Amino acid sequence: MPVVNYKVWRFSGEKNKPISGRVDVKATSGIKSMSLKHDERVGDYIEVNFRYDLNYSEGVGKLEIEGSLWYLNKELKKQVKETETHLELPSEAVQEISTAILQDSLLESIELCKKLGLPAPISLPVVKVKPKQVKFLKSEEKKKEEK
Repeated sequence: MPVVNYKVWRFSGEKNKPISGRVDVKATSGIKSMSLKHDERVGDYIEVNFRYDLNYSEGVGKLEIEGSLWYLNKELKKQVKETETHLELPSEAVQEISTAILQDSLLESIELCKKLGLPAPISLPVVKVKPKQVKFLKSEEKKKEEK
């Protein structure tokens, strides 16, 4: 995968009021800036600074994450067009970077939301058991205790 070294360097969150009823969550993410860099271990890379925000409806709360990651590609020098003020990347690279920001920030936000008492920003799976009673085999240890 060409995206590595995801780091959070600032986060803030707040829960403003108790949750009653349905709460919608709006997530936004964006690239703030980037710069071409070089590391002896990985070679040339782009350091991407990003922001990820969660806003809960009804003023329930919010979460903000800022951080950085590295985008690696063997053809980086050929793909990137650099001017004095901008870096221009192919759409495939932007898609890979944006997907990594969204995925890693979503995983990070789940734990932070839990600590703040806010709903997870995704629907978590729920197990439903249909029969009224379910039989399970006893473990060997439990069988020995009963004898």
